[in-house]
Amino acid sequence: MAIPQLVAHRGYTLHYPENTLLGIEAAIRAGARYVEVDIQLSADQVPILLHDKTLQRVCGIDGAAHNYTLAQL
Repeated sequence: MAIPQLVAHRGYTLHYPENTLLGIEAAIRAGARYVEVDIQLSADQVPILLHDKTLQRVCGIDGAAHNYTLAQL
């Protein structure tokens, strides 16, 4: 089995926000054969795309996604 030439981690993060549909679509247009995203659950068990253990880097708030409902996020 051949190794893919391009795997986009969280989309095309150089030019688009990570883990967004816009970034994922841009990565595919740029030639990515695969796009890897990270899925976590909110407190009310709704899947969200988020890489980090906490929300600090991406959202600027303390805590983890599983401590907030989708409405709070």
